[in-house]
Amino acid sequence: GDGNAMWVQTVATSPDGRTVAVAGRDNMIVLWEAASGKFIRRIAGGPPRAQPGALFNAAVWSLAFSPDSKTLAVGRGDGSIEFLDPATGLQVGRIDGHKHWVRSIAYAPDSKTLASGSQDKTVRLWDVATGNEVRQFPGHKDGVRNVAFSRDGKTLASISEKALLLHDPATGNAIPHQVKKLAFDGLSMALSPDAKSVAVGGGHGSFETHLIDLATGNVIGTFPHKDAVWCVAFSPDGKTLASAGHDHKVGVLDVATGKELAGLDGQQGPIFCVAFSADSKTLLSGGEDTTVLQWDVKRLRQPVEKNQANTTTGKESVKPLPPKTEKPPVRQSIDTTGRTPSAQTDAKLKPSNPNPTAYSAKELDAFWSDLASDDAGKAYDAIVALSAAPEQAATLLRERLLATPPGTPDPKTVAKLIARSEEHTSELQSPYVISYAVFCLKKK
Repeated sequence: GDGNAMWVQTVATSPDGRTVAVAGRDNMIVLWEAASGKFIRRIAGGPPRAQPGALFNAAVWSLAFSPDSKTLAVGRGDGSIEFLDPATGLQVGRIDGHKHWVRSIAYAPDSKTLASGSQDKTVRLWDVATGNEVRQFPGHKDGVRNVAFSRDGKTLASISEKALLLHDPATGNAIPHQVKKLAFDGLSMALSPDAKSVAVGGGHGSFETHLIDLATGNVIGTFPHKDAVWCVAFSPDGKTLASAGHDHKVGVLDVATGKELAGLDGQQGPIFCVAFSADSKTLLSGGEDTTVLQWDVKRLRQPVEKNQANTTTGKESVKPLPPKTEKPPVRQSIDTTGRTPSAQTDAKLKPSNPNPTAYSAKELDAFWSDLASDDAGKAYDAIVALSAAPEQAATLLRERLLATPPGTPDPKTVAKLIARSEEHTSELQSPYVISYAVFCLKKK
């Protein structure tokens, strides 16, 4: 079946713990069961409205389940917000209000209102039942990257490149805090459930995740990244903070101590979204490699919980970090086409051939066959292997894509990929280029 051909931009988990939604820039939303990884359905978005200046008009930039898990809100590249019934996949509402793409959406705890942040520099509050705009929140001079409600619904946080703002959603009044103008580019933000702290992912000026106390403005914890931090998230219980970005790494912090729990390697490209399960026991990450990885947070926190218990009883404390030699706690890798590959205990997938420039014709044929396989694990391994052999991958894609029959979707894009591959072979190291070949194969 055809699923997300482009990278994963956003992932959301339902509050009832049953469903995970994944979407990207190909106008496709995939739902699957959280517990089993069983595919539920794909939901193709309707035709986007013409919106000058909007980026990836058909793309899905943000997802959010309502607190009762009965509705899935979708923020799109054309500035619209769509409401879907996860049980049927049918649209139950739509709002056309923003002038640019909707980068972030968040439900209020009572499910009655929805906040949205857009590249049009506005934060807006909507009445879900009527679709009417309740109010706008002033103050941002740049595109809004994230919005988030506190658990009690009394605080709405939003961030743009240089400004972190807090508002009372009931009145629209600003809530004072001690975090002044950011000294670095704020690329992502999450508000702790109790609204006592905020996490900010940095861009130029600080490639770090900053855990900040809102009452004092003090940084109480950091996680160092090597490049832009595109996403941050608090666990629902408020105990754990996750961040990820362009360095392909997922950082995990203990909120109470501000200490690093782990740096997780597994994605084969930049990571654009992270989300915790409703019970805070697992973490999902997704990005350019078109996959979602599921991490075992409960296992990561075991040393911390034991340490806290021992401290309470007066026993000798233990080290909060797992051994450096321990493999990343990946539970499974989810293919965003809706199929679930075999469970992986070692997240760092590597090509089976230690010398990727020496793949035989038989091996390349096998990789091409695996890309079209219904076994998503095989397809993912083939993407990784071909990404590590860009020259051979370039030749393979030129030959096979040119050989695809009429009717292959978006032939102009295929032609551009082929042309680029002739001049910039290194681009074939991007899993997106190869995963597009998967999309072409699935459409044959």
